[in-house]
Amino acid sequence: EDMSRVDVLTVQLRAEAAAQSATNDARISAAEAVFSADMKRFRGMLSACVGQLEAAQVDVHDLRPRVAALEAAVASRDRKASAPQDDSVVLRVFGGREVRREGHSVSLSVATTPAPPKPLASPTGAAWAGPQQPASPPAEDVPRD
Repeated sequence: EDMSRVDVLTVQLRAEAAAQSATNDARISAAEAVFSADMKRFRGMLSACVGQLEAAQVDVHDLRPRVAALEAAVASRDRKASAPQDDSVVLRVFGGREVRREGHSVSLSVATTPAPPKPLASPTGAAWAGPQQPASPPAEDVPRD
């Protein structure tokens, strides 16, 4: 009887150990699945970051010549600004107007020379009806006392 009791306890302990082992295996499998999913997501994020970094490097590479050109233009402007010179610019436009730009200010003046006269239409055309009389001014409604 003692032997059977030991056998029963052994069987029970083995069953409990097997159940705990199965539970632990399930927990480990679930943790591995979560870890695997997290690693997959992390790998995707890293790939996206690498793509963005490569695009940023291309953008920086494209900006370098443009920045160099801007720096050269600014340096040229600074050299011109430090040199003593008359920076006023005069533009003559139709109608005798003159536009003068000095630094950042602009002024407009009108010259005293008149514009050339417009050519007159020929009086021999079929639509010409002789000299035109100016229209008489309209009568005013002025109240009379």
